[in-house]
Amino acid sequence: MSNQEAHERFLALQDDALQELPATWVRSEKAQKALALARNEHKKRHGMYAGVPLLCRGESCPYAETCPLLDAGLAPEGERCPLEVSFILSRFEAYAEELDVDPSRVVDMGLLRDLIDCEVIIDRCDRIMAQDGELIRDVPAGSTPDGMVFHRPETHQALAIKERMQRRKNEILQLLNSTRKDHAQMGIEAMDPSKYASRIYARWLESQGVKIVEGEAVENDDKER
Repeated sequence: MSNQEAHERFLALQDDALQELPATWVRSEKAQKALALARNEHKKRHGMYAGVPLLCRGESCPYAETCPLLDAGLAPEGERCPLEVSFILSRFEAYAEELDVDPSRVVDMGLLRDLIDCEVIIDRCDRIMAQDGELIRDVPAGSTPDGMVFHRPETHQALAIKERMQRRKNEILQLLNSTRKDHAQMGIEAMDPSKYASRIYARWLESQGVKIVEGEAVENDDKER
């Protein structure tokens, strides 16, 4: 079965599930139309990324100084940032191809979304640091009784955020790699969905230094030492 066929089958199952919604969720005709529109948006290949790109604020954008769209007079104020939309599309296509992501697998798609979220935040941090040009800055640390403020050097906050996102990115890549190995060793079609999710969660716990003993998570004392 191709990825496209798997994706279509997944969407068909979701549509069948809509028939089981409580009547109180969609009482009015307007609510029904709104739900249909929302469903249509989420069915799209990149629907889960709909809320990620920034809204363009033109000259008020925090990244305005490094925006090529402003220089070209093409910044669409009030709409989603084309730079980030393009960034998300390119990253999705590259990772999906390299990792052979199956769009019908919710776990894989969720991990891929988290991975691209990290990539977007790292890119924003890079743009902030490109504008500021300072990795270390003096920040107020207190004041004397007579009102004199003293400062201390501190790493740029954008750099600290970038480092956290890079660590998280590496963790997600390890989880995605684990799913690839699971597919090859066990055959994902034969794996029970609950066991598959449990396997992914166990991999994550292990990456955090938590041991799994007889199906239960216990704190890894060695990590603390």
